[in-house]
Amino acid sequence: MELVKVNETVTRNYEGGKKTEEVTSISYNIVDNDNVVGSASIRDGHFSMSVQMPGNMAEIKEKVETLLVMES
Repeated sequence: MELVKVNETVTRNYEGGKKTEEVTSISYNIVDNDNVVGSASIRDGHFSMSVQMPGNMAEIKEKVETLLVMES
């Protein structure tokens, strides 16, 4: 599976002749074998994700656990 960026929201501030930019949110499609199977969004402090996939409870649980493994 991979994330394909769909949208990004950026806030630009101009103050005292200085420009700053901050990404405030990003929306993605979740793609598996060239098929969109879900969506994800990231904002400061949280994320949300919705995915549809075939399989029984054990198979889906294993896939979710694999997705959420964080490398340090």
